[in-house]
Amino acid sequence: MTIADLTAYASSKYHIEEEHKWNDFPGFSVLVNPFTGKWAALLMRKWDQNTGSEIEICDIRCGAQVLKEIRETYLVPPFRMHGSKWVGVRFSSVTDPAVVCSLFDRAVNLEKQRGFTIVLDSQEKNHDYPYRETKLPPREAGDRRVQTSKPRQRRIHEYLADALFAGAPSDREREAAVPGMIRKMRELYSPGDGSIRQRSLNFYIQGKYMKDYEDNAPWTGNLRLFFPSYHDLNTQQLRGYFTWRAGARKGIYAKTCESYAYIFIYELLNGIGADSAEKSLDILERFMEGAGWLEAEMRENVQRWMLDFSILNGLPAETARRYMNPAIVEMDGALSVLMHPENRTDREVVSALNLLSGNKPDAMPAVQQNGEEGIHLVAEVWRCALSGCREEGQDLFMLCFGRMYSFRWSPMRNALYWPKTKPDTAEYRLDDCRLFFFDGSEWMERCYRKLYFDQDFMEGLFHETDRKLRQYLKIGRALRKRQKEAWAEPYIDAVIEADRKAKEEAARPKVEIDFSGLDRIRQDSAITRDSLLVEEPGEGQAVIIPSDGSAAPVMREKKMENDSAPDVRGNEKESGSSHPAQESSGRQEEQIPAAERILRALLNGDAVEEMVRMHYLMPSIAADEINEACYEMIGDNVVDCDGDRLFLIDDYIEELKALLDIRQSPWC
Repeated sequence: MTIADLTAYASSKYHIEEEHKWNDFPGFSVLVNPFTGKWAALLMRKWDQNTGSEIEICDIRCGAQVLKEIRETYLVPPFRMHGSKWVGVRFSSVTDPAVVCSLFDRAVNLEKQRGFTIVLDSQEKNHDYPYRETKLPPREAGDRRVQTSKPRQRRIHEYLADALFAGAPSDREREAAVPGMIRKMRELYSPGDGSIRQRSLNFYIQGKYMKDYEDNAPWTGNLRLFFPSYHDLNTQQLRGYFTWRAGARKGIYAKTCESYAYIFIYELLNGIGADSAEKSLDILERFMEGAGWLEAEMRENVQRWMLDFSILNGLPAETARRYMNPAIVEMDGALSVLMHPENRTDREVVSALNLLSGNKPDAMPAVQQNGEEGIHLVAEVWRCALSGCREEGQDLFMLCFGRMYSFRWSPMRNALYWPKTKPDTAEYRLDDCRLFFFDGSEWMERCYRKLYFDQDFMEGLFHETDRKLRQYLKIGRALRKRQKEAWAEPYIDAVIEADRKAKEEAARPKVEIDFSGLDRIRQDSAITRDSLLVEEPGEGQAVIIPSDGSAAPVMREKKMENDSAPDVRGNEKESGSSHPAQESSGRQEEQIPAAERILRALLNGDAVEEMVRMHYLMPSIAADEINEACYEMIGDNVVDCDGDRLFLIDDYIEELKALLDIRQSPWC
């Protein structure tokens, strides 16, 4: 049992709400007696540093004689209060809710004015009225009139019994009207020790027996019971419940009393009326959606019970997370992102930091003014510091968010639930930051608590990050350096230096090599190979055979070693004679590179295929030589090659003409 069970009982039965009277002590609260205005119970929650868990205790104003009447280890002298009216209670898995609730009942009714006075004879005593006996008729079968020793009292009881049971059916008649299933269900009840555990077992056994029962006797009264069960209802109320349940199982969620709704929910939590755990959750979800008349408190309870139910039945974590408090899901998700940021985007990392840290990175000028660049730098600072920061054996994550603590977890609190099997050892991991396990005696929850986050440490990291990024990006006003934040400076500097180098590398011109042209080069090489000189058909001649065979062989004079040798008379041969100016022009023409000649021919609109073959070049190689020579002046390719065909790129024709007209040859 926990304090929450006691406060729920006080609220349900007496409409007493827990009151927190001390802001400086949030773990202390009181339950006030509604009849006297005095404290009925002082509730206390405190953290035990030795065990790393929360301790729950309370003092109840029920009279110290309880310690003599009830011998239980969890009942002790009061912890904070003084006097003979107080008893202390330790809350744990062995604390019996039935005992504690009965003590609270005694505390509420201890000083309450109770009882009434019946005036049997209002005549004055000084009057002397003779007593007259009246003969009573003989007792009939089924007569409930009470036998007393005094005649006057007997007449009063007879009058009350006649008035109360007038027209009521006899025991035999009422018993005959009870359906056989309900009669047998009641026989399955075992009072036991009266604890909540015993009540849960009775509910499970009786509910399994009545899982398929239907009735047709509606009941429209009102019930508001704490932990309602079949045993708490009379025959008419039971028949009314099973009549309403038959419609609810068909999706007809007619408005009814709160106790009927709770019994229906308890059945589904115990697997009554559903073939599987998934089916139970599905019916519960449809019921919560279709029954708009359910109170907010009941909806909160059911939401929590569905989470507990998912964990106890080992359903997928995605299913359980649907019923968790959204704030807890969001916090666990953010912790998981910061625990493993290498697999997350920059935006996810910064969003997680915004949620968990006091100084929100989104407020930094680097993020507000530089957008994605600033987000990337902040995320990289966290990644770099997480991988490098170590202090007393703790990494950055532990320094900021502490470690996972274990707390007692009470599944199905405030519900009649009977676990069909008791797990020897069990573990249920909800996510990286929250798991539940059974340690052999009770369930525990291991998780991170925001109470133990080191906000000052995180604030120092992001203040120094903000200061350094303002300097690097030259934005905002300068921030003052804090000595206690110097530990973060190396990681921030490393991120800034890496970003600076990346920007310098991105600014350099890139030369991209298109390897897809290798096939074309191979083809051109094959063409050149096939175009090589073949066997000379005659003296002084060579034949160049085009690869496509479309043109006739080109004949070219073979230069002889003695072409220009003088004859015996000292005269040069006629074939080798030429004008001196022509010889000078020919030698000057031969000094012009072949690539420049091809480029000039292209600018003049001439076909250059023959010229390329004359110079024993492949078209692609000729194009590469032209482009390489012109790149420094033009900054781009000026010639492209398509098979055997070379052509100029139109955008650079005018620039090339101007370049060659002023004789600024790229090959000079």
